[in-house]
Parts: sequence; structure tokens; C-alpha cells
Amino acid sequence: MSAEACKAKMASGGCPYADGATAAAAGNCTMHSAAAHGDCAVCTDETACGEDLVQIGAHEQVVGLRNGTMIVYTADNPENVRELQAAVALYNNRVLSALRNSKAQLCTSCKRLRGALASGKLVRQVVNVERGCQLIITSSDRAIVRQVHATTNAQVAARTHS
Repeated sequence: MSAEACKAKMASGGCPYADGATAAAAGNCTMHSAAAHGDCAVCTDETACGEDLVQIGAHEQVVGLRNGTMIVYTADNPENVRELQAAVALYNNRVLSALRNSKAQLCTSCKRLRGALASGKLVRQVVNVERGCQLIITSSDRAIVRQVHATTNAQVAARTHS
């Protein structure tokens, strides 16, 4: 979905992701792009996870890394932290299962991730922290890193030398 269409959906109150700054200035909303690949097991799980996290009252912050992306999920309410952690762990396990399953239906983008995972060039891990968890996605393959950055709308900060 284009940024304009996403903004219109948010303005009408019809987008459950309105809190999450998912409309990228560069042109696409990651959640609606994922929803557009409805026949892809990974994209479908990504959309479902996003919806579950909105219901829990979680927020996400995407941090671009040189070799991937870190998505920090936090819960507004301390009572929801365990539910948030369980939802992200479940989602991560389902995505990894789909990527490892040669019979799972995947979109072209996720097929590249399947190959990177099979070759050991993609790592996904969940780390629980006090107020939520972090999903860390890294790769030694620059093309996969670019894909992960594009999918998550991650922006890597420029390095400065002093």
C-alpha cells in the first residue's frame, strides 16, 4: 500500500497500526505491504503478529544495524510484558518454521530469506528485556541486510568520526 493510501486509512480510523508510525516517508507501509502478500505464510504471520501486538498495547521501535535490524517491542502496561514476550516468541517460531518448511508458500521476498536462513546467512533471535523484548535479525549477506532494512523501514545512522 502506498504511503498516501496508508495515511488515508489511518485518517479514517480504519488502520490498527496508526500508533506505530508504519507509513514510511519513502513510500510504503510495512504492515499493509505484508498484508498484500496474503498467500505468503511469513507475511501472513507478520500481519497477525502486528495485530496481536496492537491488542496487547505494545509499541515497536525499529533500529537499523550495519548487519540487520533490531526491533524493540515495549508494553505500555507492566502486566502485559509476559504476553508481549510470548506473542513475539510465538511469531518468531512460526516465521522460522515457515522459512524452514520447503512446502510453505512464500512470496518472492521471503523465498530469499529462506535461502539465506538455510545457508546460515540469516539469524533471527528474540531477547527478553524488562519492559518487553527485542527481535534481532542479522545477516552476513549485504543483499539480505538491504532487504531486511527495506522490509522493516530501518534507517542506519551515519557513522561519525571524531
